[in-house]
Amino acid sequence: MSVYSPLIHCIVFLPTKDMTEVMINSTPMDDMRLSPSKDRLTFQIFPDPSDFDRCCKLKDRLPSIVVEPTEGEVESGELRWPPEEFLLLTLLLRGNKKTTSEGMAVSVRGLYFVVTLFLGSFFGSVFMLGPFLPLMLVSPAWYRWITDRIVATWLTLPVSLLELVFGVKVVITGDGFVPGERSVIVMNHRTRLDWMFLWCCLLRYSYLRMEKICLKAVLKAVPGFGWAMQMACFVFIQRRWEDDRKHMESMLGYFCDIREPLQLLLFPEGTDLTENTRARSDEFAVKNGLPKFEYVLHPRTTGFTFIVETLRKADNLDAIHDITVAYPKNIPQTERHLIMGHFPREIHFHVRRYPVASLPASAELQAWCQERWAEKEARLRDFYSAEPRAFDREGVARVPPCKTELRVTLIKAASLLYWSGFIAFCFTALWLWAPVRLYCLAMVGVFLAQQKAIGGLELLELACHRYWKNLAGGGAKGAKVLDGKTQ
Repeated sequence: MSVYSPLIHCIVFLPTKDMTEVMINSTPMDDMRLSPSKDRLTFQIFPDPSDFDRCCKLKDRLPSIVVEPTEGEVESGELRWPPEEFLLLTLLLRGNKKTTSEGMAVSVRGLYFVVTLFLGSFFGSVFMLGPFLPLMLVSPAWYRWITDRIVATWLTLPVSLLELVFGVKVVITGDGFVPGERSVIVMNHRTRLDWMFLWCCLLRYSYLRMEKICLKAVLKAVPGFGWAMQMACFVFIQRRWEDDRKHMESMLGYFCDIREPLQLLLFPEGTDLTENTRARSDEFAVKNGLPKFEYVLHPRTTGFTFIVETLRKADNLDAIHDITVAYPKNIPQTERHLIMGHFPREIHFHVRRYPVASLPASAELQAWCQERWAEKEARLRDFYSAEPRAFDREGVARVPPCKTELRVTLIKAASLLYWSGFIAFCFTALWLWAPVRLYCLAMVGVFLAQQKAIGGLELLELACHRYWKNLAGGGAKGAKVLDGKTQ
């Protein structure tokens, strides 16, 4: 027997006549919904999509396999709930994300990170470093001493954002650093952002004011970031050895003349690790009878051997720091991944220190570098193949930093507060005072004009150094004048 009840909007099959009254008087199904908070099932496996706040709390606890593609290929995977499609849809409804024309999600977290760094570098170049540019013309050594310390304050900003705001965990194992020593830092190039993530390590184990980076010359033309890099006197290369050799020789000679402690970061691989670059590395290995690598690329040793020999001859090198970087959970391959909000959960650094006295002769430096990269391949293979992913799973190899964790936390908090206030003050000053706007426009014009006319502020600094060195007569007299600040 079947009875149609308009209250429950369905056909119900009743075995007896006595049950008809029960069904007619029952509560409609529309009124039998669970209360979102009071009556929720305690054994509910997946969260209610309407309850976004609770869903975000469960994000790190309920696993679901997801992979994050880079450059069209799958580079890494991780366990994550809820699915990115779910979060994207919900955040779009709430206005927390935008979608680009290519269908890529732009994260508010990622935009905050990138925009804050850009504004800090832009306003820092204009209002903090710009006033000291005339000092370069008079005393390049004093100009370098001051600008290195100003730039170091900005280098703490990415560390503050990554660790305090986005909760990135940094693990450092190995030999560590001797504070203040002059060194060449060689590191595997897993992503295009390794150089920035390294600042998390150097803030604890060294001094950021000492770091210089060897990087592509095209980056110096980027407004804000490029201007700060020029005034920081980073070493820009064209990837043409004939030109790069002369430029490196001039830059290293300048650092040796002013006797300012230097830690030069170099990526011997030349580019970051992707499927395409790995294929080219494999071709190089087959052609030269070398083993194929999976976790690193074969290093280019020409620049490395030249830099080490130049600094060693000038008695301006204490050690080589061989750093291996790895990302155990997710890998932000490019700047685009940061904009999308894909920050690394953890960053692991393993440090090996080689005193200059232990280095081989010039003819054997190439083989020495290749041996270090073979060790990196084995170390990374062990890192990614075992659980938990770590360079030292017992934790006994962790070295004490030269700064306490309390001091590092205070530095990060002070940096975040200072740069946030500084950016807000710059916007306020530009809004209220016309002279500030005129000064800002003038400085932007100076940066753009010198880039076109000279090629970079670091080249102007070298020219000023050569002028004063020649004017002082060179030799011992010139060195005495240039080293006046140190004495």
